Amino acid sequence: MEAFNEFTVSMEDRIRAFCNESEVEKGKTEVRRLTEELRVAKEETRKKMGEAMLLKDEWQRARRERVAFETKVDGEGLRSYCQLGRCSGLVGGGSRSSSSF
Repeated sequence: MEAFNEFTVSMEDRIRAFCNESEVEKGKTEVRRLTEELRVAKEETRKKMGEAMLLKDEWQRARRERVAFETKVDGEGLRSYCQLGRCSGLVGGGSRSSSSF
């Protein structure tokens, strides 16, 4: 009977050890899964950040082009306006109009 009790105790210890090992393996699997999810999320973030930087660069280029275009149009418009004699003291000279507002 004593041998049976010893056998039972040793089997219970093995079962506990196996359960602990099983829990450790489950924990390792969970860590691997979470690590992979984190890697994928970081890669997606890196990709989106690159796209955002490209869009920002494109927006800045378009803004610079718009400013250059507006400056050119404003300059040409002012010159044309002054050539018609409506500048009255502005850049480009021109004669004063006799009409008053």
